[in-house]
Amino acid sequence: MKHTTLANLVASRICHDLINPIGATHNGIELLGLDPNVPKGMEFDLITASLNDAKARVEFCRMVFGAAAQDITMDTTTCRSLMAKIFDPKRYVMTWALPDTITRILAQRLGLSMLCIEQQMPRGAHVTFSPDHITAQTSHPRDILPQWDHVTNAQASHTLQGRDVQFAVLGDRIGYDPRVVMDLSPGHIALRLD
Repeated sequence: MKHTTLANLVASRICHDLINPIGATHNGIELLGLDPNVPKGMEFDLITASLNDAKARVEFCRMVFGAAAQDITMDTTTCRSLMAKIFDPKRYVMTWALPDTITRILAQRLGLSMLCIEQQMPRGAHVTFSPDHITAQTSHPRDILPQWDHVTNAQASHTLQGRDVQFAVLGDRIGYDPRVVMDLSPGHIALRLD
């Protein structure tokens, strides 16, 4: 078994094991919210918001880092919903030009690309998704991150930190193909995903 396959299965297992108690707690809070005798102050709102965020993040991580076979599909609406929960819509304006159903592999590539774009364009961007590429533009450019080398080169010399693992995982998912990065400039990114 390849190390990457094993890592995907471990990520899937962790997400699966975490989503059950988070989901159960989320359902419990919803039931408490229906009880008129339970006080609904700031504490209740904070717990609810934190649970919603935790649930969305685990589901997103399962989609992006978990195991996915080529024939597994998902609704584009589900992918869009998860992305909107993870990436602030006020900062990242997303335009979707995808069919109603996409493969889990494409969903992974979209999510990983978005994580990379977020690192490169932390103040926000306009992002367009299509079946074969993703583009991002920002009016607040920063210097190109050396982490992008991991997308096209399995032997990249730059040492990654935990917050940058998406660059190496995206590289693995697209086979470190140098044609994937069509444009990488401070204010514009274009990635080929087919």
